[in-house]
Amino acid sequence: MMCRMRTLRNKNISKLNGKLQKLVKINPHTKFLVTPTDKSLYTKHRLHYNRKGKYLINLQIASLLLSTFAHQKNKPIELDWNDQNSEIQNNIVINETKIGKRNSGRNRKIPVTKTDDFLWPQ
Repeated sequence: MMCRMRTLRNKNISKLNGKLQKLVKINPHTKFLVTPTDKSLYTKHRLHYNRKGKYLINLQIASLLLSTFAHQKNKPIELDWNDQNSEIQNNIVINETKIGKRNSGRNRKIPVTKTDDFLWPQ
């Protein structure tokens, strides 16, 4: 009975790990840390890591953090400013002259002066 429970628990954990790995693939800002499964890295009852196992996991986390926060120098994107922008600006000027001002039929509110308020200095 105990062996059967362990296999069910292991299957559930592996299913959960698979779902988590799929989520990590979708989200590029996340990482999935695969922990070692060597028997020599666990305690006698195999529920916790021993000193070597904890040390290896600490090294993995440290290397993951260093690679995440490492200074990355990206190359700037070069654009042809003169040719493309002049065409775009000409199109904008032409479009603005065609549209003109917008005439609205609604009544506008009278601007409120702030001097009547006790918080504003006079």
